[in-house]
Amino acid sequence: SARVRPAVLTYRVQRGQTLSHIAKRYKVSVASLRVTNRLDKAGRLRPGQTLRIPRSVRRSAA
Repeated sequence: SARVRPAVLTYRVQRGQTLSHIAKRYKVSVASLRVTNRLDKAGRLRPGQTLRIPRSVRRSAA
């Protein structure tokens, strides 16, 4: 059976990007980005800021 292990990617924010844009790109929720990165509800981003993107990685058992 497959096991799911949490993994985190890092992403550098580009000018003009929003949490919503990044969440859609990586198929995660805005809420999970806020929690993972300890952002306030406004979720303001700065160009060059590094975000952690929560991911799930499926691994098959050998």
